[in-house]
Amino acid sequence: MGFGGKGWDPKSNLGFQRYTLDFSNVKQNFLNLSNEMNSINFKKDSWIFERLILLRQREYVEDAIIDANLILEYFLIPENLELSYQFRQNAAILTAGTFENISKRVNYFKTLYSLRSKIVHGDNWSKDYKKLVRQIVTYNIDKYSFKELIENTQEKVIDSIFEKIIMVFVRIIKIKENFPDYLKKIENIVKLAKEIKD
Repeated sequence: MGFGGKGWDPKSNLGFQRYTLDFSNVKQNFLNLSNEMNSINFKKDSWIFERLILLRQREYVEDAIIDANLILEYFLIPENLELSYQFRQNAAILTAGTFENISKRVNYFKTLYSLRSKIVHGDNWSKDYKKLVRQIVTYNIDKYSFKELIENTQEKVIDSIFEKIIMVFVRIIKIKENFPDYLKKIENIVKLAKEIKD
């Protein structure tokens, strides 16, 4: 059962203790990684952890999708240009693992970003949710109504999204550790390109 699963009340004392225990080790590990050398500073950007924990506790999958997008946008979109493209490309590259998986991950994050947009704007998001679920589960989901689909897959979807966010965190930190000047060079190239454009 996920952290926000059925039968769990995050407002109860037991629920609060469970959340505290489940995240304390993870939180401490990421705080230990937070320093000037790393591009993710969980001490300075504490809202990231709060949002990540909220994502795991959400009663409604659409709230978790919005939380995930807020976190990922913060790390993956350095400029306010071509948001959807930068979001899916950067996330896919960081989480794919192999070259063959990049196109699958591009589709995953494209669908996740589209879901966020439809939820925020009040549009119908059932088709995009089904598309995302098909990338996560292996069984046939056609037999479910939309409500039943959410009830039967919400936990798996939230787990999948959470896993991808952690992968993004770890990969960003690893890139910074192994190639400390690499990100700085990319930032300088982006600045230079903007200056040339202007």
